[in-house]
Amino acid sequence: MEKVLSDVRILPLSALRLHEMTQRELTNRIKGMIRASRTARSPIIVERKSRVVLDGMHRVEAFLELGYRNILCQLVDYDAPGLLVGAWFPTFDAREPMQEVAKLAETKPVALATGMRMLKTSKAAFLLAYSEKGRRKFALVAPSARRFSTEGLVRAQYSLIRKLSARHAMSYVPDYEWEEHKGAILLRRSFSKGEVLAMARKGVLFPPKATRHCFPLRVLNVNMPLSWLKLAPSEGNKKLQKMLRQSATLNEMRHYPESVLVVDDARFA
Repeated sequence: MEKVLSDVRILPLSALRLHEMTQRELTNRIKGMIRASRTARSPIIVERKSRVVLDGMHRVEAFLELGYRNILCQLVDYDAPGLLVGAWFPTFDAREPMQEVAKLAETKPVALATGMRMLKTSKAAFLLAYSEKGRRKFALVAPSARRFSTEGLVRAQYSLIRKLSARHAMSYVPDYEWEEHKGAILLRRSFSKGEVLAMARKGVLFPPKATRHCFPLRVLNVNMPLSWLKLAPSEGNKKLQKMLRQSATLNEMRHYPESVLVVDDARFA
């Protein structure tokens, strides 16, 4: 636990790199929470060597827009075996989802196994899953005879999501729950850690909620005074580490090994 606490730090926002685009509505919502709060509740997650933000893109944007120069972070090692990368799948409500997607991109009906194989080999941007006459059907979206490059795949996904979100309200489902979702859903392959870092270095942003990172041990509810973010990072970090050591000494911390369901994740600003 001591090492994890030492990895909770205040870092300059200018030192961080984003890897995903953000959504204006969520950024504004978090800005409102920050204005109404006196504390930074939970750290964003930052890859130690590259300073790529793995989780917390909207908080970075919100703090920047509010004029802060620093932010509360938790550093992690991307090569840690327990740190996994999954995906979020976009969903939308439409009476005729296949026809709606076909207006925006080439589609090709396929069996599920074939579609999954095409996704895995980067020969389609998405696999659309939808219901028609009570049956589950699938169609490749933007199929290609050749493999998409990572950057090409990112741009193809963003193009469709941007066009589709202009016509329909979008939401997202974690990859492990997609089969329970009854509406139209766009399946995609998970990006690798190497791809995340490579695109971030190039300045190519993934579409919003393209990656779903799972961390071995995540620190929540630090409740650090926001005023400490306005200090020099060295001074703020001295106060932060003293507060964390006191919490550990007073046995105020609890490690939850069980799975946790967060009702409103945006509260952890």
